[in-house]
Amino acid sequence: MENDLLRNKALKRIKALISKTEENGASFEEAKSALEKATQLMKEYFVTINDIEDLKDDPIITEATPLIKIKEHVKEILPMICDLLDLQHFYNKENLTFVGYQTDVKLGIYLYKKLMNGLLSDLNRYRTSEKYKRLNIHYHHNTLRRDFLTGWVYQIGTKVYELLCERERSINNNDKTGIILVKKEKVKAKFAEFDVQTSRQRPQTFFSEEAFHQGVKEADSFNLQNDLDSGVDENLLGIEI
Repeated sequence: MENDLLRNKALKRIKALISKTEENGASFEEAKSALEKATQLMKEYFVTINDIEDLKDDPIITEATPLIKIKEHVKEILPMICDLLDLQHFYNKENLTFVGYQTDVKLGIYLYKKLMNGLLSDLNRYRTSEKYKRLNIHYHHNTLRRDFLTGWVYQIGTKVYELLCERERSINNNDKTGIILVKKEKVKAKFAEFDVQTSRQRPQTFFSEEAFHQGVKEADSFNLQNDLDSGVDENLLGIEI
């Protein structure tokens, strides 16, 4: 009970801080300081963007970002991001488009770039490692590349699942289930306007167990929660991503 009271007080404080904008008469420094304090409180009390009722009026938008292309398009990452942030998505040869509430879409694009750039960085480091050179004697380089990517994406999926479980507990403990369900339905209704054809996922197989586990190991060092926190910081401060 006491924790709920403290959290509710923090929510009111966060809303008041976020309302301190230049448009509402605050100076740039005052607005910046208020948003930094709001972000600090959000982390301290495990408040997500969705918990702030004032943001329910956020518009539902679509926003495209250039598709980060690699030879194996790791489509499995996209539904992970969408599950985590209550988004929908579609893509073509050039662009990836997210559909959802504006704050969530901005965070989704930020996280997509962080994940893909992290994946490419880890892959490039692996390809110059002694382990890769040793395995390359027995396996084709495309096999090692594919199996590393499969392991990397698998481990990111594990991390996303853990965050989703933590989020579910937070929603249930704070009686936010109804708000989240309404939000998801509104996003789905907007997404349905695009009449996008969905494709079936093919099962993943791998041949080099060592390359797969190296991918798992590299992805294990990827801190999703920190990157989500960083995305919240940058979006609240109005930084372009």
